Amino acid sequence: MEPKSETKVKFLKVNAEAARFRDLLGIYFSTKIKGSKEYIELHPDVNEKILERTSILFASVLVQKLLKLHAKLLALGYKFEELVNILFNENIFTQILINKLQGKLPMLDKESETYVSAIGCLDKRVDLDIKPVDIRYFPVLSAMASKVVYENKKFVEAAIKGQWKMELIGSYDFYNEDHKKNTTQAMVFHDKHANQDMIIVAFRGTEPFDADAWCTDFDISCISFPDMGKVHSGFMKAMGLQKNETWPKHNRQ
Repeated sequence: MEPKSETKVKFLKVNAEAARFRDLLGIYFSTKIKGSKEYIELHPDVNEKILERTSILFASVLVQKLLKLHAKLLALGYKFEELVNILFNENIFTQILINKLQGKLPMLDKESETYVSAIGCLDKRVDLDIKPVDIRYFPVLSAMASKVVYENKKFVEAAIKGQWKMELIGSYDFYNEDHKKNTTQAMVFHDKHANQDMIIVAFRGTEPFDADAWCTDFDISCISFPDMGKVHSGFMKAMGLQKNETWPKHNRQ
């Protein structure tokens, strides 16, 4: 069931891109942000005491601006990720070499089941060396799922169905209208070995080389839902909340 837009109350919205350098100085040297600002939107029913936390607001805006400024430099990490796959992934290196010898373009297939992300490069373990009867089984499975979900869909499918012998219900992308791209990925699978009714949902965390993703983390904007409480707006946008404060009819799979 989709949340109704009329039941949602905007709590605090901070637009770091609209803040200028002099605004940063104003935040840093102020004990409280007063009056309406171009970079702050506050619902009239919200207690303005939240704007007394100027150090948190300053840090949030500053970090976002620095991330945007160095976005291209941060994105070089993807090139390093590709290089690691070419040099240390035997399957990918062999395929590129064969293509080269055949006169084909040595294209790197980042959607192949053997390509691993930077997270996968740091820890290549995929096997579940633990039995369902072990008391540590579900914590270990959750940790492993949280790591595997960083990989592409073919890798996820090979791990869940091929190695874990479980049922992959789906691998999903969530469109972030603010960033104009899919920024959140999730997978859902059925662990029949431990419990016939056990469904595991794992969400991918922050992409290490994506400046937009890090900006979402550092954005202190939040939303208040009646009878539910406050939620980080970056999380809601990552799950598909649109700029007009409605939800899409469906997310792309």
